[in-house]
Amino acid sequence: MAKDTILVIDDNRTFCNYLCSILESKGFHTRNAYSFKNAVELVRNAHVEDVVLCDLQLGDNKTGNDLLKWMNDNDIRNPFIIMTQYDQAVTAVEAMKLGAVNYIPKELLFDKLYPQIEEIIRHRELRKKKTGNIQERKSKAFQEVYHRVFLCAPIDISVLILGANGTGKEHVAHSIWAKSNRSNKPYIRVDCGILSKELAASEVFG
Repeated sequence: MAKDTILVIDDNRTFCNYLCSILESKGFHTRNAYSFKNAVELVRNAHVEDVVLCDLQLGDNKTGNDLLKWMNDNDIRNPFIIMTQYDQAVTAVEAMKLGAVNYIPKELLFDKLYPQIEEIIRHRELRKKKTGNIQERKSKAFQEVYHRVFLCAPIDISVLILGANGTGKEHVAHSIWAKSNRSNKPYIRVDCGILSKELAASEVFG
């Protein structure tokens, strides 16, 4: 049974087609594009859950980061993995700041790619399971919140979530946990509103 669809974008047609065949052998559907222009159309018509796998260099002075910027400007937030022949840390940082899930040098692609895709799918299914009836939206405001969730979830830090009653603070907290490396640990809610000041400090901080 086929799995998710992977959108493969690379200006090297031979490599692009080869990569598609490898992914299809793993059970994925694939669609491809060989240029920035065709990539825009491919992504514009993609399903929200399709994973985008894009080369850094797309020809015509365009890059994978340019495509990612275009996606952000058009509120398209598909999981995005960028690949390159060059191990450039600066480009990696830029891609991650723009919202890329990961950055994989082509030299390591066939070792790293399949586990990365499986991880994206695992987190997505876990998020669906744990968010109940709350549905993700395509609005710029909603996607900006989720972009921030993706940025802070992998980091071992405390996060303060502010907002009026009913705006979804608990949902955001739950989403951070579901996307974090701690998602296999218990998620514990504590309603500090029912605790005294002294008991709240003891309950939360020990």
